[in-house]
Amino acid sequence: LVVEGYSGETRTNEEIDELSLTPREQVEKYVGEGMARMDAIKRAAKLRGMSKSDLYKILEDEKD
Repeated sequence: LVVEGYSGETRTNEEIDELSLTPREQVEKYVGEGMARMDAIKRAAKLRGMSKSDLYKILEDEKD
């Protein structure tokens, strides 16, 4: 049973490596490269296939 076919998107080796990081590590990596925090969250969420708000909640929950 095929639920969804090939979307035509491919990931670079760098993107694959970044997915091995935790969400927090990934955002901190982007911020360390000079990206604004919210832009870093947006980029990480897109790469992970989730909404910015869901990723932000994960990051906030990790603070506690």
